[in-house]
Amino acid sequence: MILGAVAHALSLAKQWKPACQLLTAMESRNVKPNVIVYTNVISACASSGRIGETQQLLSKMTKSGVKPSEITYRYALEACAAAPAPSAADDLLLAIDKSKFGLTVPLLTSALIAHARALDTPGALTLLMKIEDRLTNLGVPADFTAAGAAYAALLRTADADTAVELIGRAQAHGAELQFTAYSTAIAACEQEGRWSDVKDLLEASAPYAPKGWDLKGAISNARSMMG
Repeated sequence: MILGAVAHALSLAKQWKPACQLLTAMESRNVKPNVIVYTNVISACASSGRIGETQQLLSKMTKSGVKPSEITYRYALEACAAAPAPSAADDLLLAIDKSKFGLTVPLLTSALIAHARALDTPGALTLLMKIEDRLTNLGVPADFTAAGAAYAALLRTADADTAVELIGRAQAHGAELQFTAYSTAIAACEQEGRWSDVKDLLEASAPYAPKGWDLKGAISNARSMMG
């Protein structure tokens, strides 16, 4: 319990080296780490984008007979997203799909972010289709929040046409979009002079706009640019 608490504290502090050293110290004393310890060490590595260490820990974990939990896999996929390492993310998805957990929306979203950050838009869009399928058929509240991050990741490199399409798809599937996602889409449309779309996106973003922001003024400006 004490070692598990130490591993958790190191995970929260994002201290991946001390966390790995703790694991080594436990093994040298013939103390078998459990799933909680492994998961916290993997979390510490993931928060620093240490994909190599994360992969090694997962391999060591399974070889020692300790089965990863869904949270373990989620942290490992976050490491893939931080790196980014889309191929490693795909390998993890294959392993997860064979496990009892299955491919949940949060797990798919982490993998999608890895593809989006690596500028692999086709791979990211393939994962988005899987996310949308789950939102339609199996969605729970946490899924719609996670899906919002998936759309936001794709919006960062989208042109105006794609941005408008992604916002529409997110709305149709009930994904929770932050104001920053709308802002990214609005910026893409402004760059291409798509003022009608800018106006529509501004109006759609109203419930999420920060306090004090002159939304009415921005909509009025978009209308004036429309001629």
